[in-house]
Amino acid sequence: MNRFEGFVIVSDFDGTLTGTDGIIPEKNIEAIKYFIRRGGRFTVSTGRTYKGFHNYSPEIINAPVLLGNGADAFDYLENKSIFSNAVEADSISVIESIVSAFPQIAVEFFSCDKNSYVLNPNEQSFRHFKGLRIDDYKIADSISESMFPAVKIMLSVNEKTFEVQEFLRTIDLGKIKYIPCTGSYVELLSKEAGKGKALHQLSDHLGIPFGNIFAVGDGSNDVDMLSEAVNSFCPSGADALALSAAKEILCSSDDGVVAHLISVIEEKFI
Repeated sequence: MNRFEGFVIVSDFDGTLTGTDGIIPEKNIEAIKYFIRRGGRFTVSTGRTYKGFHNYSPEIINAPVLLGNGADAFDYLENKSIFSNAVEADSISVIESIVSAFPQIAVEFFSCDKNSYVLNPNEQSFRHFKGLRIDDYKIADSISESMFPAVKIMLSVNEKTFEVQEFLRTIDLGKIKYIPCTGSYVELLSKEAGKGKALHQLSDHLGIPFGNIFAVGDGSNDVDMLSEAVNSFCPSGADALALSAAKEILCSSDDGVVAHLISVIEEKFI
């Protein structure tokens, strides 16, 4: 019985699909398997790139994964990119101006060809690549066209987070944008990229009405996805921006928010 036929769930990964311990709760796994067995499509929308996302499993993901905060969609079953909203080489001069203003920061490039580069590496960037389990990154002496198109670019700013972001607000970023944050990384994306836009692109690719897509996320990088989706949800422990953007608040990520969402779909939308 395909009771979930034509329905798609798109979930943020860290802190949403996973609990606060970084592990996917078993109740989420079992609920997703149930959802898929009955015709539903489930996937993840994450800030991670292809090499930094290690949790693909056909048992719980059966639609293209949205990577780099909507900058890339990769179909693991077909082993190919479905669509890309990447930073192109015509943004090199903008990135060079940032490096010139802050020569001490490390700049990490995650390219569409799955290569990774770092300019001016520091201890934080080394830890970052280790945490992502990317061990074949290349240390660059300068920014080159070979690094592009890039799914995303990350500035390792440490304590200069707000100073760097203030600088970015004062210059013409051209075709790129940054995601405001309070952490030690500032992320640069193409202005064409975004979790919200990627939902529409995924809807078109799958041939499923946009109103049949259910989005769930917990962080500031999920806000445009939660705002754009007709049906949007967040775990009770989400940050303030996500809580205000979501249409409905569910249980915590530790208690299995995706499983809760699937029960809501079954109760209210079928």
